[in-house]
Amino acid sequence: MKPVAIISDIHANLPALTAVLEDIDKQGIEELVCLGDIVGYGAQPAERLELLRSRNFRAILRGNHDAYVAADEESTNVSAETAEVIRWTRGSLTPDQRALLGALPMTWKGKDYEVVHASLHQPEQWGYVLEPAAAAQHFAHQSMPLCFIGHSHQPKMFVEGGSCPGHHQLGIRPLGLHAGALP
Repeated sequence: MKPVAIISDIHANLPALTAVLEDIDKQGIEELVCLGDIVGYGAQPAERLELLRSRNFRAILRGNHDAYVAADEESTNVSAETAEVIRWTRGSLTPDQRALLGALPMTWKGKDYEVVHASLHQPEQWGYVLEPAAAAQHFAHQSMPLCFIGHSHQPKMFVEGGSCPGHHQLGIRPLGLHAGALP
């Protein structure tokens, strides 16, 4: 499997996105996937969307903030501050950009892996996969051996059944992740 760069939860942060894309280019990684939340909180949503569109991403998924901004109705399950950001972001994007966000897929399957913004168990509900019970629900819908999930802003890895080097019969439990290295 060739290297894949997977990014997520950009939230319109131009300096961070630019730095990450520069690093990806320096490493010569050609397969790019975005797990969603292109917009939200940052002050440059249109520029971030257009920068991603200009790159050769295999997939760009819809995150919850992308869905909130694309929708015409008010989001009732967010804080007052987040609702204000959603309204501001809607006004910062063209109708075509908002329609593009709304048309992004919720999931995508590559040759060796699949991706989702939240959980494969009801992805439109934006559930978090942070605990073994949520991982078990997710695994019930996972069809590929490997799945990458955004949304939580927390690095986590869950293994279902079997074994992993250095571990025996893991069941479903979280494993610690560290930047640049798997346990």
